[in-house]
Formats: sequence, structure tokens, C-alpha cells
Amino acid sequence: MTQRNGGRRKALIAKPYAMVGSGLLTSAIWKYGDEATGWDYRFNLFRMSPTGRIEQRFCATDLLHFVKLIRVLATVLTEDGCLPPARRNELARLAALLDDFRAEDE
Repeated sequence: MTQRNGGRRKALIAKPYAMVGSGLLTSAIWKYGDEATGWDYRFNLFRMSPTGRIEQRFCATDLLHFVKLIRVLATVLTEDGCLPPARRNELARLAALLDDFRAEDE
């Protein structure tokens, strides 16, 4: 599978690079590109019901899990090290801000 990007084709990894989650929320992360042209990521978001059904409708109790999941996504992408330094720093700051937000709640 390939994706067109600025006249270049980048191979998409058919399998997710990683799966992360918080509460009933889950996200698959795909990584594509190469060292020469750079890397990019895509992710999705879904809710798994207690019975194992996948849903794309969310409820009020999911909102804090959204915040936690965003923090996890930011951390995973930052730690992978394939993003440009400015983007890694931006995501690291976001993860730190969300850590502070969660710490205030506890």
C-alpha cells in the first residue's frame, strides 16, 4: 500500500506500528515513510464496549480517557524519535501539560 506525498510515494505499513489505549478507548498507530524522505504517522480512535464490540460513538465518561489517550499518543510519537525535532518538542510539551492537568485532578 502506498500514499502519495508531494510527488513521492511512501510505503504504508499494513500493520499498525503500535496500539495504545485508555479506558475503553483504543488507537492504532501506523508509521510510514523512510529515512531518506522522512517519516509520518496516522492513527485512528475507537471505543471497545465491554462485550468487545467496536464503536465510534463516545459518551461523557470517555472524555477524561480522551485526554489520557492524547497524552499516550504524544509520548509514543515523541519517543519513537523519527519526527523532526521541533515536532517532537511540541508533542513532548503537550504530554507534559497533560501530565500537569491530570496531576491537578488527583
